[in-house]
Amino acid sequence: MGIYRHRIKYEVEIAKIKAGQEAALNEKKISFFTNVSHEFRIPLTLIINPIKELLEEKKEAISYRDLHVTYRNARKLLSLVDQLLLFRKSDSEKDKR
Repeated sequence: MGIYRHRIKYEVEIAKIKAGQEAALNEKKISFFTNVSHEFRIPLTLIINPIKELLEEKKEAISYRDLHVTYRNARKLLSLVDQLLLFRKSDSEKDKR
C-alpha cells in the first residue's frame, strides 16, 4: 500500500511540473504572438495615414483607384492585427479569473 501511494504522489508531482512547463511555453508563444502583432501594427499605421491624407486631398493628382486599393488592404491588415491583439487581451483577462 505504501509503494502505491508513493507512486501516485510521484505521478501527481510529475503532472504538476509538466502542466507548469506547458503553461510557461504557452505564455511564451502568446507573448511572441503579441509582440509580432505590435510590430505589424506600427508600420501599417504609418502606411495608412499618408494614404488616407492623399485620398482626401489629391484625388486628381494620383491614381485614385490604385491608391484606394492599397489603402483598403492596409486597413484590412490593421484590422486583422487589432483582432489578434484583442484575442490576446481577452485570453489574458480570462487567465486572471
